[in-house]
Amino acid sequence: MITIKNEEIQYLKVDSFLPKMRVKMGFTGSNVMGYEMILKAASPLAERLAEELSAAEGKELKMKMLNTEFVIHEYETNPVTLKVESIGEADSLNALNSAGLKV
Repeated sequence: MITIKNEEIQYLKVDSFLPKMRVKMGFTGSNVMGYEMILKAASPLAERLAEELSAAEGKELKMKMLNTEFVIHEYETNPVTLKVESIGEADSLNALNSAGLKV
């Protein structure tokens, strides 16, 4: 599992955000079950991620940021881009943004 430290979150930027919703009429924050994101990483985090992703090639890749675990579905190493999906209970996008994630 790749752990993104709180001070490293500032080097990530959301390129795409797709909430996974419960089937209900109307949109509220409580309808969101989780989400998928495409993240772009900047230096110095990009170099560390590229090394760890290359070393773990062929294995199931997971990442943890704040209290949320993600499955890494796809990644590119130049530039470092991750397609991730939250697992279980997820921090809100607002909480991630408050921790430094660029939106």
